[in-house]
Amino acid sequence: MIIDIIVIFTLWAVNLELNSTITNVWLRPDINGELKFCPFNLVLLLIKPFQELWMWQPIFWDINFYTFFIIVYFSYNYIIEFWKIHQCLDQN
Repeated sequence: MIIDIIVIFTLWAVNLELNSTITNVWLRPDINGELKFCPFNLVLLLIKPFQELWMWQPIFWDINFYTFFIIVYFSYNYIIEFWKIHQCLDQN
């Protein structure tokens, strides 16, 4: 489960940075235009859903780590189980 959390957290952080609607979350340009690593912004986004109710609206589910985690975790497990069932059926 720890590995799952680390992998999904990494996917979430990359998604935040590559998402066209919210970018420059943890890689932000400074005054000189050089990218700076700002990991504290990720911590702020981990806390924000417990401070702001709007973070639980479906439009923000990709930004909210907890909804992102639930969606990715259960989707992944569903796909794996589906694949296992079909592998067993194919062998019979």
